[in-house]
Amino acid sequence: MKPIIVQYDDIYLGNTKLEVFEELKKEFPNFKVTFFVIMYDFNTPEFIQSLKKDWIELVYHAGEHQGDWLKWTKEQARENILKCQKYGFVTGFKFPGWRITKPTLEVINELGYWDCICGTEPMLREIRPNKAWVTRHLGFNEYKDYAEMYGHIQEPDFTDNINKLKIYLRNKGGDFKFISEVVSENYILDESKIKK
Repeated sequence: MKPIIVQYDDIYLGNTKLEVFEELKKEFPNFKVTFFVIMYDFNTPEFIQSLKKDWIELVYHAGEHQGDWLKWTKEQARENILKCQKYGFVTGFKFPGWRITKPTLEVINELGYWDCICGTEPMLREIRPNKAWVTRHLGFNEYKDYAEMYGHIQEPDFTDNINKLKIYLRNKGGDFKFISEVVSENYILDESKIKK
């Protein structure tokens, strides 16, 4: 049985579709998902509590997506990233829109955090996280050594992609992994080395 990584971006208060993931957990008891959470407001502990389950991994995905985070100094990046620790987030980060900034990357490297990156992002040739998981494509994809479901909660094909995942799991099963369980210091950026 191949490892399967399920990850969803842009989880925030009022945008979780948690009931869909709870149904997956009922049907597939070993189900795990990594949520990349946008923390618009750190004064919503009840929201974070609603997501805290042993089968959900929470990763910080910045505090907004309008671009203010692009202007973070190194000190601001550290402050914002460390705020999530009191809520039980794992030591990972994903740059919104794959737009890596040097001050924030320096902070995640110094803190020993991993980053979820896109293997085709040209900037990564010059600036690289110490540890990373490389996401390849939106939707459900099966590769030689693993399968991956990557999406955004608000995307129009959310239901279609969840159904593709269910069909795969009913036919082949899956050894679910959180992204934190598969990050690597020896990640491959060259997508041609990943066999479909």
